[in-house]
Amino acid sequence: MDVHKIEVDKYFPKGIKDQIPKSVAIRRYLVQAVFAALTMAMIGYLSHRPVYHPIAANEAVIKVSFSHPGERKDKCGQLTKEQMKGMTAKERVRSTLCSRERLPVTLKITLDGKPIFEQTKRPGGLSKDGKSIFYHRTTVPAGPHEIEVKMRDSARTEGFDYVRVDKVVLEPGQNHVIVFDEENGSFEVF
Repeated sequence: MDVHKIEVDKYFPKGIKDQIPKSVAIRRYLVQAVFAALTMAMIGYLSHRPVYHPIAANEAVIKVSFSHPGERKDKCGQLTKEQMKGMTAKERVRSTLCSRERLPVTLKITLDGKPIFEQTKRPGGLSKDGKSIFYHRTTVPAGPHEIEVKMRDSARTEGFDYVRVDKVVLEPGQNHVIVFDEENGSFEVF
């Protein structure tokens, strides 16, 4: 006798499907259909309700999203002939002395003369030679506004290196993004 056949016959006897009454099989299919219909109805309802509004009906969103490197912390200088004497030809190719470290960048945004964002970001990277990364999202009342964006990326202590003032009309539910255009050296408000 085959051992596997005995186990299969023990747990799944032949003809068991024929012994189930048709009324029981029909009830099983009906219960499964009702359960599937209820599940689909619940998923359909929850995909439309409750209604989610990320911001109020009379508000707009202003986002800041850009990265910008500050100026170098130290000015670059040339090596003197005395300093280059002890160097190999390969080392002399790089005859300028430059620190990789960069200055922090300060960003200030005002809306109708009131500050809504002001932050100083340190440069990224292990050697502090990367870009300073800015991201901020704020909701403001919809309507006409004056947005002023200022940024300082130099060693100056007073004033800002880049300034942009725009008059915009913020529609309810609208997103406005402030980015810095590296090529033109100016801010753009979209």
